[in-house]
Amino acid sequence: MVGRLNTKSLRSHVIAPVMVYSIMGLEHLRVLEAYYNGERLIVRKSRLYDMREYNPGQLDLLTRWWLGYAVGETTEATNDFYC
Repeated sequence: MVGRLNTKSLRSHVIAPVMVYSIMGLEHLRVLEAYYNGERLIVRKSRLYDMREYNPGQLDLLTRWWLGYAVGETTEATNDFYC
């Protein structure tokens, strides 16, 4: 991500969000999103998803998270959102 922020089009962006799929065994999954706002590391988490049974709606949701675009203000650090 740091290398990507060094590109000309993204140089003004100071916040680099990170998304991680946290997989616990073969049964459970959770999505973690994190960024550093200049003062604190902000980490947000999804609910814990049960992966023991096939659920096409749940897989669609997880795929949309994975392929989705970042949204929000990334050109300046703000202190107004903490989880």
